[in-house]
Amino acid sequence: MIIYILIHRFTQMKKADLLYKYYTAEEKKFSKNLNHTYNFKDKEIIHDLRLSLKKIKSFLELIQFLNDEINVLKYYKQYKKIFKMAGSIRDIHIEEKMIETIEDKYNLTFAGIKTYLKELEEENKKNLNAIVSGYDWVLSGKINKKISKIISSKMESDAKLRVLRRINSYKGNIIKTLNIENLNEIHLHRFRRDLKNFMYSLNTFTFLLQNRDEYKKFIKEIDKIQELLGKWHDYIITVQKVKEYQKTLTDETEIHLMNFLSGVLEYEEKKMLEKINEDIEKYKTLIKDLKLFY
Repeated sequence: MIIYILIHRFTQMKKADLLYKYYTAEEKKFSKNLNHTYNFKDKEIIHDLRLSLKKIKSFLELIQFLNDEINVLKYYKQYKKIFKMAGSIRDIHIEEKMIETIEDKYNLTFAGIKTYLKELEEENKKNLNAIVSGYDWVLSGKINKKISKIISSKMESDAKLRVLRRINSYKGNIIKTLNIENLNEIHLHRFRRDLKNFMYSLNTFTFLLQNRDEYKKFIKEIDKIQELLGKWHDYIITVQKVKEYQKTLTDETEIHLMNFLSGVLEYEEKKMLEKINEDIEKYKTLIKDLKLFY
């Protein structure tokens, strides 16, 4: 009996260690990228910064689900402003790339909106640097220690079942959305959000996976739909920014040019939406049939 208890405690401790290892790895990536935000030479730093924060938030939400006594999500507050401002800069990078693609395709130049985006980017960079300069590294270290204690105390015998229930709730939300005929913009935003939470959760708890090979195949297929959803979202935010810029215009020629640009973007967005709806049944079956855990 004593040996059983020791083995059980060791197993639980090992799981807690794996969880904390995942959390600290993402926190280190975030800290590293945060230290590089001042020069902005590499646009991917902003993307990587936000990706780490998304994974950290998803992780904390799962730990919160295991914990009824402590508000774990309060530890995410220090990250929120950074995430939001970095998101504004990341969106501009995407919008610039989308506009350049259309310039090349139609042999046109959209100098006005590109200048508008560049000015917005510089303003947002200054704002982000101001937020980063006030980041409390001491508090960050204290948070890491608290998270470690919370994880260690919450890996009891039923923790795995509760985690799986949480992951299955994401899965259920996805299936519910995909059961809707002809998904619109609201449905796709919901699908994209829930799919990300589902995948971040799976990646957090990979030590619960039953079949790693099946998981790898699943990831390859899911990457395809996530890429489509990402491109669709890129068109949505770029159209919004073009229309925002149009409101500042008085020159008729520039207004007509922006009407053309937004028309092209909306046409491409509609095609992307049709493509996603065509493949919905395939992805619904893929997610519904997923059985990866013990």
